[in-house]
Amino acid sequence: MVTGDGFLELAGRGRNGALRWTAAMLVILTLWFGLTYAMGWVLAAGIRLGHGAGNPPPPVPGSLTGLGRLADFVLVNLSFLPLLLGLYVAVRLVHRRPFRTLITAGERVDWALAFRAGALFLLALASLTALQAVLMPGAFRAGADPVRLLLFLPFALVLTPIQAATEELLMRGYAMQGLRRLTARPWAIVAGSSVLFAILHGANPEIGQAPVLAFLFYLGFGAVLALVTIRAGRLEPAIGIHAANNLFTVIVVNPATTALPSPSLFTYLMPVGGVDLVMLLVAGGVAWRLTPAGARGRGSS
Repeated sequence: MVTGDGFLELAGRGRNGALRWTAAMLVILTLWFGLTYAMGWVLAAGIRLGHGAGNPPPPVPGSLTGLGRLADFVLVNLSFLPLLLGLYVAVRLVHRRPFRTLITAGERVDWALAFRAGALFLLALASLTALQAVLMPGAFRAGADPVRLLLFLPFALVLTPIQAATEELLMRGYAMQGLRRLTARPWAIVAGSSVLFAILHGANPEIGQAPVLAFLFYLGFGAVLALVTIRAGRLEPAIGIHAANNLFTVIVVNPATTALPSPSLFTYLMPVGGVDLVMLLVAGGVAWRLTPAGARGRGSS
């Protein structure tokens, strides 16, 4: 296995130690949850002012926020901006190292690598989904409102890559580099980051439908992204794969119960199950196999 030690060792470019890692985690969590709560409070206050304190708008049935699917999607994705800020502050001010070291050992980030890996994964996932639709037509329902989808597209194309990239910076960047400070075993780093990734998604509504299989789904997706990162020796391919997966979900086929509600082309009516896990692993395996080992990218040194 190509271990990608250059990437995993990048935490060594900054200041480490138990107190710094503890302080950094406190900074990340405080900014993430504190600013997310503040955004929600400001939104609620704005709604009360707009409608009058004694005349709040009726909640939209089935909406997480009560404001509708678009508001749900925007607010869920905006909650990752405080996480991104927390990561930046922790890496730059607590660890005192360049923020790009969460992505690459080079001088510049190579987004072409992200696009290539995302396109390969998307092609494999779309092909497998089309095959599943032929074999299991009852698992899909066509979307009813293409106009809403067109209005939704700009929000998805802007916010989804930010959300996916932020998760990768946290899980395959910060967490994996942190785990490397504890162990040199690649399998332990992959396993540890994948478990953390699954736990991070433990509150997603689809977990409640099939807890074991849904947990394994996120565990498997985390492992695929970790293995791609180790193979490439940099983070851009994992960012591309994660963004492609989430864009495919919110635009093309979204589960009926999901943390990312959207007016997708099709609705997936089945709980997350073994078929979905196999499809994910196959598509991820294709992307992993076609990711150049030790990819240096145009911005590498």
